[in-house]
Amino acid sequence: IQEKQREARTGGRSFAGFGGFGGRSGRGGDRDAGNPEMSALQKAIESGNNIEAKLSAFRKARAKKEAALKKSQETLKSVLTIKQEAVAVTIGLIP
Repeated sequence: IQEKQREARTGGRSFAGFGGFGGRSGRGGDRDAGNPEMSALQKAIESGNNIEAKLSAFRKARAKKEAALKKSQETLKSVLTIKQEAVAVTIGLIP
């Protein structure tokens, strides 16, 4: 669930790649390795070419990841006791 949350919220990438700490190859290595849409969008931003198409592709991929996250959260919720569900809500695993 946490991995799916990270992917849905940030496209699988920390915010470091947009001029933050570490850039594209900070401590975590190549942060775009698992997200080709993010990599393509970043390259489009840097070059100034084809940004609209790459942004659209990124948004579609992010929506797909958000749907997968929601499904995973629903699956998790279905097997939790009410107490476990309350804990999961308080730590942000499920809404």
